[in-house]
Amino acid sequence: MLVASQAVAGAAAAAVLPAVVALVAANYEGRQRAFAIGVVSAAGGAAAMVLAGVLGSVARWRLPFWILATVAALVFIMSGRLEPTARQLDVVIDWLGVLLSAGAIVLLTVAADGSSSWGLVVAKPDAPFALLGISPSLVFGLLAVVLGWLFSRHQHHMISRGRTPLVSPETVESKASRLALVAIVVTLGVCNGYAYLLPLYMQVVQGYDGLQTAIWMLPYALSLSATAVWVTRLTARFTCARSPARACS
Repeated sequence: MLVASQAVAGAAAAAVLPAVVALVAANYEGRQRAFAIGVVSAAGGAAAMVLAGVLGSVARWRLPFWILATVAALVFIMSGRLEPTARQLDVVIDWLGVLLSAGAIVLLTVAADGSSSWGLVVAKPDAPFALLGISPSLVFGLLAVVLGWLFSRHQHHMISRGRTPLVSPETVESKASRLALVAIVVTLGVCNGYAYLLPLYMQVVQGYDGLQTAIWMLPYALSLSATAVWVTRLTARFTCARSPARACS
C-alpha cells in the first residue's frame, strides 16, 4: 500500500508541475513570469521540511497522502480564478518518445539504486538474477543507454517527418546549451545528494528523529527557497551587464 501510494503521489506531482508552469506562462509576462517561476520553485520548501518532520514523528504514514489530496483539491478549485490557457490542437504528444524516455530513466534509476546490493559489474549473492555472472545493475544500465539512443533517433525521425518532437535536438546542439545542461545536472545532483545523505546520516548515525532532522535541515531549505526567488533578479542584472544593448526594463 505504501509503495502504491507513493507511485500515485509521484504521478500526481509529475502531472501538476507542467500545468503550473503553463499557468504561470499564461498569466505573467517578462520579469514577473521569471519571479513567479522562482516562487513556484521555492513554495513550501522550508514549511514542507518541518511539516514532514512533524508528521514523520507523531503521525501515521497515511496522513501525508491525505494532506496531498486535500491540497490538490484546493489547487483545483482555486485554479478556476486564473485565466485559462488556449488548447494547442495542432500539437500531438509523442507517446513513443514518452515511453522510451521514461523507460530509460526508470532503468537508470533502478540500476543506480540496486548497485550497492546487487553489485556494479559482477553480481553479488543478493542479486535477483545474474546474466552470465553480470550484475542486474549493469544490465539495466546498458538497457537504459539503448533506450536513450533509440529516443534520440526517434526525435530526429519526428523532425524529419515534420512532427513536433518531445525534446528538440536543438536544445543540445549549441555549446552554450550543452554547458547549461551539464551545469543543471551537476547542480541538481549535488543538491539532491546532499538532501538525501545528510538526513540519512542524522537519523542513522546521530539517532535524530524526524522532527530534529527537519529542524537541522531548515537552513538548507531556507537558502534554497530564498535563492529560487531572488536568482531571477541576479540573472537579469548579469544579463544586462553582459549585453548593454539589450532592453532590461
